[in-house]
Amino acid sequence: MYLAEAKGQTQHYLAMLGPLGRVEETIQAAQTQMKRMEQAFSLARTLAEQGKLNQALEIAKTGLNLPGDCQFELGIWTSNLAGKLGDNQADL
Repeated sequence: MYLAEAKGQTQHYLAMLGPLGRVEETIQAAQTQMKRMEQAFSLARTLAEQGKLNQALEIAKTGLNLPGDCQFELGIWTSNLAGKLGDNQADL
């Protein structure tokens, strides 16, 4: 995990934090280290798979403001998750 962080492999580093139960640390690191929409999408899906749906939505919404090539897919996924959580007013 620390090697991934040291080598600048943000997506791998963030993906490793979640399964360790370090969700809050993952969220904080993601807010400052994510540079691409794809990183946010990957992390959001990982968090959702772990049942951390509110955190997944937060990361997904952050990802929509990053550069990347998956805006449509991330937007649909984020919208569906927001609807599932009853967040019909999500700032997408």
